[in-house]
Amino acid sequence: MLVCAASRAAGGAQAATARVAAAVELFVAAADLFDEIEDADASAVVAASSSSQAVNVASALLMLSQECLARLDGTEIPAHRVPDFCRTLSQHALKAAAGQHMDLASEGLASVDVNKAFEIARSKAGELGAVACRLGAMCGTENTELLDIYAEFGRHLGTMGQLANDAQDALDTITKSDVRLQKRTVVRAFQDGSNAARTIPGVLTGEDQGQAALAFTQVVIGLERQAALDALERLAQRGQCISELRELVG
Repeated sequence: MLVCAASRAAGGAQAATARVAAAVELFVAAADLFDEIEDADASAVVAASSSSQAVNVASALLMLSQECLARLDGTEIPAHRVPDFCRTLSQHALKAAAGQHMDLASEGLASVDVNKAFEIARSKAGELGAVACRLGAMCGTENTELLDIYAEFGRHLGTMGQLANDAQDALDTITKSDVRLQKRTVVRAFQDGSNAARTIPGVLTGEDQGQAALAFTQVVIGLERQAALDALERLAQRGQCISELRELVG
């Protein structure tokens, strides 16, 4: 959906957009499956096979995503631009992988405060949103300034989604592993007292502290939402049709 909306905003061609959207969906599916395996979360793929087979499936999905982009020269995209699409996916994927690595390495570390937890969220999901928007827009424009703004918008949108997901997972101790693994998400970093939650000792404890952490996370989501809207405004000023992207912000 995000790829298609960005492409339409930039005036992208339909056939190329469909192939790019498929590539991004394959990549995100691989990333989600790897995440389920690494966190030992409930996974339909693992349940239907095994962890080893699930890793193989995720690896195949990654290869398929690149294969989709490699075949863009059969669409409206000229052959000389195809490597740019493949490179864009790889560059953002590496940044997302770095964010995932930080996430795994920070489990249980009280030294990881809200700022670091936010950096992890932005690196993980923010880069996925950024690559979806940038690749979509690349179907309609080669303007680097525009592409950077599209990526910026996607990064804020992806970060919003990650923060909201982390807040929900903090409440789910049955199917999600955030609490068990002591994930350093923004909501948990705040709740655990690595930040302002305990700057006034004794004021926020127990259930009150948990509610404060959720409220704080909502504030951060609101700031990301405003930043996404600001990026859209800059796109509109440059002649881009942002109405569909605006609806995604909510």
